[in-house]
Amino acid sequence: QISEARPIRHQIFWLAALIVLGSGVLLGINLYYERNLAIQTGLRSTDSLALVMAEQTTRTIQTIDQRLQLAASSLSQLQSKRTLNEDSARTVLRQHLQELPFVRTLWVVDAQGHVVYDTNLGSIGRDLSDRAYFQIHKSQPKTGFLLGKPIRSRTAGTWFISASRPLVSDDGQ
Repeated sequence: QISEARPIRHQIFWLAALIVLGSGVLLGINLYYERNLAIQTGLRSTDSLALVMAEQTTRTIQTIDQRLQLAASSLSQLQSKRTLNEDSARTVLRQHLQELPFVRTLWVVDAQGHVVYDTNLGSIGRDLSDRAYFQIHKSQPKTGFLLGKPIRSRTAGTWFISASRPLVSDDGQ
């Protein structure tokens, strides 16, 4: 009987080992499958987020361009009524700025690169003639809306991206 108990114990041991090994293999396969599923889900989520961000960025840039055009039109109307001055321009620019939550300031620069109208006080006369956004419009007058490269603000010290559009006078200047 003792000799018969030993083979049964061996059989039970090997059966238990086989069950543990089989469970481990099944667990490994399941973990591998779940890992791949998580990666695929993450990739789809990342792609969706990137698409949403791209669409939001495009719409924001389009809105900024439209607001610049509307501001230019409003300033032109003030000029035709002969009511364009620093205060009326600031009022109009501030109204347009309120619709642009990601924009810090709006200003109008003359042909020499000096700020003539601004949403903030204290910037009138500031020379921006060395800035790329001014240089491009000056050297290539047919350039329309321009989204610049990130640059550091001289006044605030923070980084910003310029968005500009030329104001063309009646005589094409």
